[in-house]
Amino acid sequence: MSRSLALDSRRSSISDGSSHLQDRNVSIATSGDTHATRRPSISSTTGLPNLNKRRSTVYRKSSVLDSHPASLAFRPRLANTYQMEPERKFKPAEIQKLVYNVLEERLEDTSYEPDKCRHLVVSLANEIRHRVKQMGFARYKIVCTVDMGSIEEQGLRVASRCLWDKVQDSLGTATFKNESLFAVGTVFGVYHE
Repeated sequence: MSRSLALDSRRSSISDGSSHLQDRNVSIATSGDTHATRRPSISSTTGLPNLNKRRSTVYRKSSVLDSHPASLAFRPRLANTYQMEPERKFKPAEIQKLVYNVLEERLEDTSYEPDKCRHLVVSLANEIRHRVKQMGFARYKIVCTVDMGSIEEQGLRVASRCLWDKVQDSLGTATFKNESLFAVGTVFGVYHE
């Protein structure tokens, strides 16, 4: 009995509402009722295309590489050399001298300013990497880092860990200090077989 009162009050609250909801069917399904009907959706799809049947697009998606002239050029396929050792090995002593010379000539009269040094570190690393590549270590990947800070009686340890071939791969590092700053430049040479 209480169930029919609840259903009647629900129907009356829907029918007392706005006029566009009055013709809707309302059904409350119970666990034993298998013939319950679903109410229709409130949203209308009139005027819109049938999106259920449309699964493809009419727009063509083109790649940027399709129109680039370099992608059209023929690249010759090179044969494998099977060269397992470099012709000229990476020499840490030469690299250390080069790194120190670059740091000294660029930082000798420089004082530490955080904004200025932020950009200076990037240009130093690029210059060192460029000079190392000019030394002619063929088939080596060159990685260069420069760390810089102000001298204010603090301690700093710069460390690195690498997974590499201990026979072919190596590194060269150098440290430079003046009255207001220090710089540590490190160059890694990793042989690319």
